[in-house]
Amino acid sequence: DGTGEVYVYGVLDAEGNPKNFKSLGLKVGDEVVLQSVKTTYKGTPQMKNAVVVETVAHEVKTVAELKALPDDKSTYYLVTGTVCHAEEASAKFDLEQYGNFGLKDETGTIYVYGVTDALDGVTKNFAATGVKEGDTITILAYKTSYKDTIELVGKFIKKESAE
Repeated sequence: DGTGEVYVYGVLDAEGNPKNFKSLGLKVGDEVVLQSVKTTYKGTPQMKNAVVVETVAHEVKTVAELKALPDDKSTYYLVTGTVCHAEEASAKFDLEQYGNFGLKDETGTIYVYGVTDALDGVTKNFAATGVKEGDTITILAYKTSYKDTIELVGKFIKKESAE
């Protein structure tokens, strides 16, 4: 999630049967709720034999694909891009409080209006992510519009700092 990572050693289905992520229909980018005991291996915390309580699959989309979709505040998509100033005249650039910025990938740029600081995070706390202009980030977002501006509203997943 947006606060860090933990290694998951083995997953079980709801009946307690050993499975792997693929056999459960999971792929990178899916949101999962796991229940597990915390164990440690060679000093590193991990989850062992985690039960998959809930899954929410999310499609990975490019900026161009997102722009072509109808507005829908109930469907979230994963998108990765570089943080930049948005091209729209009405766009605001705020990496401290709200998380308003442009997100650019190889297919274009889209305005991001508001990002929580983690998957289950809070609004108005974007500075907690440490994201800066030029960072490559992944967010979970829905596509909407305000007046004539296409925008995403999302949740912070992860970043890779610009070199």
